[in-house]
Amino acid sequence: MLDNKGKAELLGMPFGTAQGKL
Repeated sequence: MLDNKGKAELLGMPFGTAQGKL
């Protein structure tokens, strides 16, 4: 989960952030 959020933040994608939150 943390890894996903970090990757999403690096990519700056809204979709990734939503998945990380879930």
